[in-house]
Amino acid sequence: FTPTGGTVDDKINNYILKNKPSNVKLLKLMPKNVYDQLLDMTDVGLIFLDKRFTIPNFPSRLTAYMESSIPILAATDKHTDIKDVIVESESGYWSESGDIDSFIENANKLSMNKSKRIQMGQNGREYLEANYDVTKTVNIILSHL
Repeated sequence: FTPTGGTVDDKINNYILKNKPSNVKLLKLMPKNVYDQLLDMTDVGLIFLDKRFTIPNFPSRLTAYMESSIPILAATDKHTDIKDVIVESESGYWSESGDIDSFIENANKLSMNKSKRIQMGQNGREYLEANYDVTKTVNIILSHL
């Protein structure tokens, strides 16, 4: 399952058409309730960003994974805030895009340790609740008015 909308949709689609893998499905668009159902069946949330990015990117799926207590495996550019959130929250592992050895090492760490996946998922949920709560954000803004 690969939610799309990124910069490599055409490459992924061409790969699927050419190789016809039985364990991959490219979904262009889905209702939120279907996306949430897929998250409920997910062991690890994946985030990939092009290493050539020079400005911070923050895909919304990061908070969706945290909300669903899913550990995160990310390979992104070094400029994104995602790496800082993942490291600070201890909610998964981050590698710089293109560092295949680091990514494989991190993927192995997650795949071999179910209790670590559960703990990282819980860490992400707790971090989300502590740092991205709407009520807290509104109160901070109001305190400055």
